Amino acid sequence: MNVTRSTIRQSLALGIAFAAASALGRAQSPAPVAETTPAAKPKPAPGQQPVQTFALNKFKRELDGQWQGIRLASDGNVYFASSSHSAHHGAAFFKYDPRTNQVTELVHDLTEICGEDVQTNPQGKIHSDIVEANGWLYMATHFSAEKPGVYKTWTGSHALGYELATGKWRDFGVILPGHTCYSAVGVDPARHYLYVFLTGQAAGQAAYMYRIQTVTGEKTRLGQVGPPSDGGYDSNSSWTFVDKRGDVWFSIKNQNGDLQQVHGDTGQIEVHRNALPALVRWDSNSVDSDPARQSNRAIGWMQPLDGDRALVTLREGGMLYEFDSTKPMASAFKPIQHIGYSYLGLAVGGNRVFYYQRANRAFGNQDKPQNFHLLSVSLDSAAGYPITDHGLLVDQDGRKAWRLPGMMTDGKGTVYMVGDWWTIPGDLGTLRYDWKGGKDTYEQLPRGQFFGVAKVALPAP
Repeated sequence: MNVTRSTIRQSLALGIAFAAASALGRAQSPAPVAETTPAAKPKPAPGQQPVQTFALNKFKRELDGQWQGIRLASDGNVYFASSSHSAHHGAAFFKYDPRTNQVTELVHDLTEICGEDVQTNPQGKIHSDIVEANGWLYMATHFSAEKPGVYKTWTGSHALGYELATGKWRDFGVILPGHTCYSAVGVDPARHYLYVFLTGQAAGQAAYMYRIQTVTGEKTRLGQVGPPSDGGYDSNSSWTFVDKRGDVWFSIKNQNGDLQQVHGDTGQIEVHRNALPALVRWDSNSVDSDPARQSNRAIGWMQPLDGDRALVTLREGGMLYEFDSTKPMASAFKPIQHIGYSYLGLAVGGNRVFYYQRANRAFGNQDKPQNFHLLSVSLDSAAGYPITDHGLLVDQDGRKAWRLPGMMTDGKGTVYMVGDWWTIPGDLGTLRYDWKGGKDTYEQLPRGQFFGVAKVALPAP
């Protein structure tokens, strides 16, 4: 179903208003509103990496986190989501234009694009990657409402498409009722296939890989890829790599390091047992001796280098790998560099991988202490893959990063990021949903949602 571009409600000065309902009962969004921050030229203190941030809670107070869900598209704009755990608010969708230095909210609530009632069935997150093919961005929604019992009546994840040239949306509908995309997606441009990993949090729900033909909208369940859950997200897969042959590579936690492959030509799923490299500790370049962590190992981050190769990290591990889909499994993963602890916030471009990390290679991806740095590792093998610490992340008003699980780069020294920053006096910040005493409540947090742009000084080749 095609939906005309949904954009934000009003100017920030007027605040947020409700859109008028159409004759069909579908909410329509008003004219877009953009936030522009004057180009900041901070004079960084020694050891600091300046970031220009844009506050997203000015658009919507209930936005409380973002994981993945960011893409530097072929039109030069950065598209990203910001999400919510509220039982009555869904994810919002934004665009940043580097030419105008402007953030625009394109969709106030993606639940409306899905044709559903945000009060009872919010589509709270875009937790998936955002992938591009044939002039479209593709993504999938994820369940996140934290009101007890509502998962039982939640419809399920929608696959969505956004056409770059027109701003029109396409809702492919609920993929599998009662199941959620947590959170891998992938796209085969040649065959017009969108792949979506689905799982569930209820006991007995298994995990599946679905394929959607983006021209016709036909959905195909390719197979079960994870066992029934005991309750909770026992099966989770965060990323795919779709190679130039259209084969889809992914892994799932708690599967003893298995690597799964969807053959693009047939749709058949092949499982390569124990194919992932042994988990290397985050705090030392040595194999982790804990059998439980080895059996739980799975891909933590993965993005393509070219049509054959992708860069990969493992959850809770410290090694960056190159994966070559043309090689036998025994030699498909090549260790590149031990980078220490990393999370979802990494980006590759310009022969370099950027990531955020605590000072002195410490553990953790969010909260205190306020010491997250931006780092990068060069992919220059002749130079020995050197790591550069670009410094403590500090924005134009002195805020520091709280968590940055979504990151992209243009490969020319600009890094884009979406996530949480510690607030300062005068900030609106996040109102975090909770269900207390039988009531909907919202807690003011000492952090907020921000989009950030960092201009990075790169070391000489």
